[in-house]
Amino acid sequence: MNKQKNEYVQDFIPIKNIRHGIVETTDGRYIKILEIEPINFMLRSEEEQFGIISSFANWLKISPMRLQFKSVTRKADSEKHISMLREELKREDNPRCKELSEGYIGLIRDVGSREALTRRFFLIFQFEDFQRTDDFSKIYGMLQAAEQNAGAYFAQCGNNILQPQNEDEAVAEILYMYFNRRSCTDEPFADRVQRVILDRMKMEDKILGVDPIPEIPILDFISPRGIDLTKSSYVIMDGLYYSFLYIKGTGYPSTVRAGWMSLLINAGEGIDVDVHLRKESRSKTIDKVAQRIRLNRTKMKGVQDTSTDYEELTNSIQAGYYIKNGLANNNEDLFYMTVFISVSAKTLDEMLWRKQQIVDMMKSTFVRS
Repeated sequence: MNKQKNEYVQDFIPIKNIRHGIVETTDGRYIKILEIEPINFMLRSEEEQFGIISSFANWLKISPMRLQFKSVTRKADSEKHISMLREELKREDNPRCKELSEGYIGLIRDVGSREALTRRFFLIFQFEDFQRTDDFSKIYGMLQAAEQNAGAYFAQCGNNILQPQNEDEAVAEILYMYFNRRSCTDEPFADRVQRVILDRMKMEDKILGVDPIPEIPILDFISPRGIDLTKSSYVIMDGLYYSFLYIKGTGYPSTVRAGWMSLLINAGEGIDVDVHLRKESRSKTIDKVAQRIRLNRTKMKGVQDTSTDYEELTNSIQAGYYIKNGLANNNEDLFYMTVFISVSAKTLDEMLWRKQQIVDMMKSTFVRS
């Protein structure tokens, strides 16, 4: 009789440890996660927008080779604000002010339950392994330098990078929120930590406050209660249904306006947007582009100028010269970009509806079929 192997959620989470605000993954990478305070770019003047774009472009010239920008959208938690108002209301003596405050609290609850959304934005990058070092102090130093560079340039754009008092706790809270999108609204990270500690001490027959707290892996604090990977078209994690979309290479418009991705970021609850960037070596790219141009020019000699292949080769050659000129003469860099969209909801039908809404919106706005 074959025994069924037990599978634990922790086995599917590729996180080994968190040290000094750095996530160490099971495949040997070291990742930094920074939370960024957003600005309303679309409300800035054209001159301000140009300055923001220029500062961001300057930072990209010295940024890490691999970058990820992530936006997370969910319903706003208005209870903290309401609790603060309740505390202030206890010290209020004027009956009229109390009445107005109660009305204001009711308004916050009503709007928060229907419309209020909160968005969090993150910059994620990793230690570049071309250094070939296992010295954590060097890894920490290089990631800190990259963080300071990002902070300086982002400040010029008007964005601040949040500086938590406890970096490990802040990163763990971010990961907990990501893996437990449903549970984190009812059980904040501090409560999860307390519960896991109490459960572990009870399991080991120890007494809190008397016996020392045992060493507990970080995965026990951040892992969801369950992950279902048995379906090909969606994933169930922490009781939420997830599906994923990406913009294919031929789906991007040839030209875009400043802030063109704000439509996706503001698409609504349960829509997360990830932008992945990978910088290519300038010298190697120039050589590859030049080689491709020569190859395409050779192919054109055997193709009639009325065929579809001739037009594609012509466009490819023109694009090659454009890239080569930007790299060689305009001090520009080449990035490969991928836009990844996560759609989540409490039910399968709601998730599928949201997914179709996003697909229709992209087709009707900026994505070419």
